[in-house]
Amino acid sequence: MAEAKLFTFTYQELAEMMVRKLGLSEGLWGIYVRFGLQATNVGPGPEDLRPAAILPVLEIGLQRVDEPSSLAVDAAELTKSSPTEARSAGSLDKAVERALRKAKSSRTEATGARAARGS
Repeated sequence: MAEAKLFTFTYQELAEMMVRKLGLSEGLWGIYVRFGLQATNVGPGPEDLRPAAILPVLEIGLQRVDEPSSLAVDAAELTKSSPTEARSAGSLDKAVERALRKAKSSRTEATGARAARGS
């Protein structure tokens, strides 16, 4: 099998990994992203410059939230479903393994769909 070069995660998967890594056992926790703002001038040359904004991601983390959303997970539910995994140092590895299985499954389904269409 070819070496994987890209892994993607949903916001809730990222929140779950961070909650487990931190060993949190209660509360709703959501993804937090802090952006920076820089301004510059861009263009092909000095006669055609335009002001532009650069928005780098400065931090990614968790913040406690009051309501469930697509960005948040309930730490109590995670620890209820797998109490030892929440404290396990290898929980991040387990989440990556789940993502690999999910990606492999998606590729298999896509290959099957293309074969069914005859493309």
